[in-house]
Amino acid sequence: MNAQRIFWGIARASWLLGYGLLALVWLGRGEWHLAALAGMFGLLAVIASYGRRAWLASLNFLVLVALSGVGTLWSSWAALGSVLCGLIAWDVELFARRLEFYEAPDVVMWAHLRRLGAIVLLSGALGTTALSLTIALSFWWMLAIAFGFLLSFSLLLRRGL
Repeated sequence: MNAQRIFWGIARASWLLGYGLLALVWLGRGEWHLAALAGMFGLLAVIASYGRRAWLASLNFLVLVALSGVGTLWSSWAALGSVLCGLIAWDVELFARRLEFYEAPDVVMWAHLRRLGAIVLLSGALGTTALSLTIALSFWWMLAIAFGFLLSFSLLLRRGL
């Protein structure tokens, strides 16, 4: 199936780009051991995408997020880009695995890509806002905001999102 190959290509390229961003940041700063670690995990993520274990995609995403957390010490923007690439790779890889079992019409695939694009744009906008603004809020304000987001999200899920 041609669409499935396209999804696999997007997933593998996103894994390489996500880990590659971190490796380039660390290479530029002289942190060879961290760059080698990111490169090794990037290659392992691509190799794992050829296998049959779908849970490795989630594990690779968690490793990428953890490495991006370490990467924020050098470049927060590269870490944000790396996490967004990992989000794309994780979602597209799992969707491509689901396509193996049935023939999905093109409308479903394009709808999935549109939703993924909206999520990535929203995540990028929120991440950019978080990196650009510095606001000091107390714990109770943050708890109230988090509760408001949780309530809004549960209402959206109830309505069928």
